[in-house]
Amino acid sequence: MGWIFALASRDPNLVGCALHMLQVPRPLRPTSEPAVYGLGYYQAGEPLLERQPTARAGYNVRSLAENLESEIFLTHARGPGFPAKDENTQPYRFRRWLFAHSGRVEEFARVKLALQRALPDFWQRQLKGDTDSEILALYLLRRLRDRGLLDEADAPSVAFGRAVKEALEDVEAVLREQGVARQSPLTCAITNGRSLAVARVGSPLSYRLIEGLMPCIRCGLDDKTPELHPSLRPHRRMRAVAFVSEEASAGQVEVPDRTVIVISPSLELRSEPL
Repeated sequence: MGWIFALASRDPNLVGCALHMLQVPRPLRPTSEPAVYGLGYYQAGEPLLERQPTARAGYNVRSLAENLESEIFLTHARGPGFPAKDENTQPYRFRRWLFAHSGRVEEFARVKLALQRALPDFWQRQLKGDTDSEILALYLLRRLRDRGLLDEADAPSVAFGRAVKEALEDVEAVLREQGVARQSPLTCAITNGRSLAVARVGSPLSYRLIEGLMPCIRCGLDDKTPELHPSLRPHRRMRAVAFVSEEASAGQVEVPDRTVIVISPSLELRSEPL
């Protein structure tokens, strides 16, 4: 199993302030130290990756990402299970797209070949690692390509959400054909740096809306700060949404099971049942 954190914001300059707020009441990290982790973000519209494919103590989203200036970023952490190498370390990247997955495909060792063969040859040739997560990413990318969204910077929310829904249904159809009776629990997130889609199937996922960053301990802003302070207005206007693959706690909203949520560039949320 893995752990996902994703943040989409309207002001990339205040990512660190948002993370400072979100780390209360507890640090932004999984309950146990991960074996591997990765970070995906955007600079000048281009996706960049930082991967740690071998164990290193001290994983924490705030320390990892507080200096980013990216409207959207994803980070993923997981325990041992697959060989420790870059090809098995999330997020995965394809062109402008970044993808992260938490959960598992049931009976993956047995159905792996069937899942691969159900993909067109072009997508099979993109496989580089050993994980069920990478195969799931290719199913999503294929559906985005089918809908003409693969190179679309501002993918329409309706079409984006339905592409994710169709991809997950494709995977479930292959599993049924292979006689897999149990539902595969998963949480996944996919983004092109402008829009973000997250999905939950039998695995925890929650989100928190940020509407204003006041007070901001990181910047020393509070109700006594002079109105002419240059940072006051941006902090008041800051909007963001943060997703984490955990059960909802105080201040968070639980994503209903079997649901896809799409976040548009203007941070509008649209949900669709699976």
